[in-house]
Amino acid sequence: MGEKMTHMLYALTFEVASATDDQLDQLDAQFDVIAAEGHGAPTITAFVEADGAQDAFQIARRAMGQAGIRVRRYVPELVTRSEIARRANLTTQAVGNYVRGDRGAEFPSSYFNAPDPIWLWSEVLEWLRARGTVVDDAASYPSRMETESFMHRVWDEIKVDGGWTKTRTLHKEPVRLASASIRGGWSGPTYAESASGESAKGWAVA
Repeated sequence: MGEKMTHMLYALTFEVASATDDQLDQLDAQFDVIAAEGHGAPTITAFVEADGAQDAFQIARRAMGQAGIRVRRYVPELVTRSEIARRANLTTQAVGNYVRGDRGAEFPSSYFNAPDPIWLWSEVLEWLRARGTVVDDAASYPSRMETESFMHRVWDEIKVDGGWTKTRTLHKEPVRLASASIRGGWSGPTYAESASGESAKGWAVA
């Protein structure tokens, strides 16, 4: 017999055009969801049990499509220094020491600096747990590569549907992707770097 795969609980957040109670009920019949609003942009966080983040993404996207929910973008799970402290039950000073490398092991590189560093929570969570820090978070989160893959997959889906409007061309600059990451209550901007690192098109949902 083959080795049995271990399902993990993945948290995936999407910005959507809108979602009715009936549509949310359809999702809730398949997995737990949290609906919220950040800076006027509705978001849905899906908690999906799957063998991996790619499978969880496909399950969530298929369910939203079947419910008639229009997804505008995938929202990365990003955290500020103070949010790391809150989630890990640490002081901001301790987190600052980690970031500066005063405590030894190199801290994960920031995902964006705008104007202060913002990190991908999956990388910080893995780093903290590797150092023995107990973090009360039962969910798993996509890696950096998976995160960027998910963002581009949603872009591609919307472009095929004719829902993109060209806004500007960026050169070695980040592309602003979403308005809020609702898990943990952080409502700051979220960002992702351009796929090539050289240039990228800026797009906005029409």
